[in-house]
This record gives sequence, C-alpha cells and structure tokens, in this order.
Amino acid sequence: MIHFIMNINREQVVMARHALPLLKQIKYLTLLLLTLPVSGSLWGQTPDSLSHYLEIAAQNNPQVKAGFLAYQASLQKVPQAGAYQDPQLEIGYFLKPMEIIDGRQVANIQLMQMFPWFGTRKAAQTEATHMARMAFEQFRETRDNLYLSVYVQWFTLCRLQQKLINSRKNRELLIRLEELALRKFSSPVSGSGSGYSLPAPTTRSSTPNMSGSGMSMGGGANSQPAPVSSDSNMSSMGTAGDNMSGASPGMSGVLRIRLEIAELDSNIERLLPVHLGFCLVSDPLFGYHA
Repeated sequence: MIHFIMNINREQVVMARHALPLLKQIKYLTLLLLTLPVSGSLWGQTPDSLSHYLEIAAQNNPQVKAGFLAYQASLQKVPQAGAYQDPQLEIGYFLKPMEIIDGRQVANIQLMQMFPWFGTRKAAQTEATHMARMAFEQFRETRDNLYLSVYVQWFTLCRLQQKLINSRKNRELLIRLEELALRKFSSPVSGSGSGYSLPAPTTRSSTPNMSGSGMSMGGGANSQPAPVSSDSNMSSMGTAGDNMSGASPGMSGVLRIRLEIAELDSNIERLLPVHLGFCLVSDPLFGYHA
C-alpha cells in the first residue's frame, strides 16, 4: 500500500515536470511585456515623456491590475487541472476488539484513490492552458486600450501646444508687418511736394498780369493767365486726392493686421490654460482613464 502511494507521487512529479517549461515560458513572456515600459523609462527618458506616462498609467489603472491578477490566477490552475485527485485515507479504531470470522478486528484502515479516464488529465491541462492564454490576451487588450487613450491625449496636447507656438510666431510676424505698414503710411509721398508747390508760382505770375490789365484797359491780352492758374489748382487738388486715396489702403491694411493680431491674442488666451495643464499635468489623469 505504501508502494502504491509512492507511485502516485512519482506520476505527479512527472506531470509537474512536463508542465514547468510551459509555465516558465509564459512567466518570462509576462515579465518581458511588463518590463518594457520600465526599461524605456530607465534608458534616459525624461519625466515629461510619453513612456513615463504610459508606465504611470499601467501601474495605477485598476482594470489593468485586475486583468493581470486574473491571469496569474489562471496560471495557477494549469498544474491543478492535470493532477490526480488527493487520495482519501480513513482510519478507524475500536475501543473493544470486534469478533469477526477471520479473528478479532482492532482497527480499520481504508485508502481510496480516484483515477480519471484515459486522456482526461491531458485534456483538462490543455483547457486550463488555453484559459490562461485567454486571460493573458484579455489583460493585453485592457492594457492596449489604456495605452491608446494615453496616446490620444498625448498627441492632442502636443497638437494644441504646437498650435500655441505657431500662434505666437504668427503674432510676432504680424507685429513686424504692422510696424512696416505704419512706417509706410506715415512716410511722406514723393509727389506731394510738387503738387503743393505748383500754386505759388502761378499766383506770382498772375499779379503782374492783373496790374498790366488795369494799366492798359485791354481785356483781350490778359485773359490767358486765369485758365493757367485754374489748371494748376486742379492739378494740385488731383495730386492731393491721389495722396488721400493712396493713404486709405495703407490704413486699411494696418487695421486688418490689428484685427488678425486681436484674433491671435484670443486664440492664445484660449490655448494658454491647455498649455499650462500640459506642463503641470497630474498622474491620475492618465492613470485612471480607461
């Protein structure tokens, strides 16, 4: 009977030896997958990097923790599924010896061992192995969904940060354009001096003509300078009108630039809290988001 019990233990040891390589491979694969983010952070990653937030999210997310613990529990069921049931030993002792046909009976010892049908243990072990792999795939799916949410939030914040940087650069360029437009608008026009200097010689030429006309009392010879002065006045007014028409587009350009600067300022004010939140982001924002 003792030899029979030793044979059962040997079979259990042989079965456990066959199951150990599979368990070791699964454990090594699990450790490798879990240490990838940690190794990435140890290889010179900054605290504000994407791998740092991925590591924090994986460590603090309750769904990822629950999936990993369920996977470890399913691994423990693999050797139990292919094992024999525990033997049952019953020992009875009689206070007074019992008289039976074979003689007196002082004690009763009974050992019982259940043996499954052929191939049942292997099928149960295979099923437990597949269940462990399924639990591992569920754990990976939960972790990948978490990583996807972190990726989406990270690149969204990076896009907003780049948009803020571009808005600031555009604002600087618009300020320079405004300065150039103001200088161009405030600078004197080259044709304005000639336009305003034309009426002075015409008035000087008209005064002697009028005096000559009074002395000679002849109106036919003195009627020509008047149209000349009127033409010069019209030309000066035309140049002044041209100057005013040339100045109005410059002022409208300045106003348009100022409107664009005001719009960029409003965009910067709207994006600035997002940028500050990106710089001072807290870990639970990424850790507890499914």
